Amino acid sequence: MIDKTSIIDITSRLQRNQARKILSEILNRHGLSKISFTRHCLEELKKDSMIAVDVFNVLKGGQIFKGPELIKNTYRYRVETSRMLVVISFSLPDYVRCITAWRKKR
Repeated sequence: MIDKTSIIDITSRLQRNQARKILSEILNRHGLSKISFTRHCLEELKKDSMIAVDVFNVLKGGQIFKGPELIKNTYRYRVETSRMLVVISFSLPDYVRCITAWRKKR
């Protein structure tokens, strides 16, 4: 397997499919061990009665429908399922940083 995370600058703007592939590769290789959470994300998870496993499941099975947003010099990607959404950025060659998350309203 080619290590895409070492040959692609993950801090630059990635196409949706590139971001999805890199995210899948990180999760398949490292599971939850390479995911970090901002304080804000942890607060939002608590508000919506979500836990780290919910985030992992969204990241594992969700899709990226839109291109990234550049906020505070970081490209952020929305990974979503029909019920939940997680906003991530990539840091270092193989880390995923969860910026925020929430349950979608029905």
